[in-house]
Amino acid sequence: MTTIPIELDRTLANIHTRWGDSAIRRLSDQDPAGLAPMLSTGLADLDDALGIGGIPRGRITEMVGTASAGQGSLAANLAAQAQKRGDQVVYVDAVHRADLSLLTHWGVALESLRMLRPLHKATALEMTRDLVVEGHADLILFDRFDPTDPTFESIDQMLSEVTPLLGRSSSTLVFLTHAEAASYPSGQALPYFSSVRLSCEHADWIHGSAAIEGIIARVTVIKNKLAPPHRIAELSLRMPTYA
Repeated sequence: MTTIPIELDRTLANIHTRWGDSAIRRLSDQDPAGLAPMLSTGLADLDDALGIGGIPRGRITEMVGTASAGQGSLAANLAAQAQKRGDQVVYVDAVHRADLSLLTHWGVALESLRMLRPLHKATALEMTRDLVVEGHADLILFDRFDPTDPTFESIDQMLSEVTPLLGRSSSTLVFLTHAEAASYPSGQALPYFSSVRLSCEHADWIHGSAAIEGIIARVTVIKNKLAPPHRIAELSLRMPTYA
């Protein structure tokens, strides 16, 4: 029977003490395995568009998009791939909209996932900072960042602190950002600190015999510090069936 590394337990215990009982959903235990310099998205066409076979470890990735653009599915695939390697995955559900059915649909083992749900959005970035500073989380998913929300104005300072720490580790920090790439507010820190930025767009619906079964998402690599940018992947993402 595997167990969560004691260091991560201590980090999460500190977050629990600081932010309260509802901040953490403790779902199960799992040991880490060896780490690769990149993490596959689980989607071959997107891994190819990224040029290195996935998103880079030790760096920040931003997924930009609005409703029905596929960000949730991309994040779920990342989490599932990380878990397959034995990585520790922490999901920061900043706006309390995590879709557990979607996560399960794409292969995420909920019993091995740690989910943080801050009482207030303002504390979500501080929790994420604590995770990076203390270490021991291999993949951190932040859902969601809104560049127009003044609640998140402290992100500049947080990114300045965590970026060098990520660079000395193999942790991966991924932001799901609610915005359109074409109208993204200028002067934001996250695009600057991100090594990879993906623009997710809803291209079409996948129609079944009686209902819509999924979406076609067009994902454009709008920034890439490790390979040529501006490559595009069109992904067929079938959605879970809700009873």
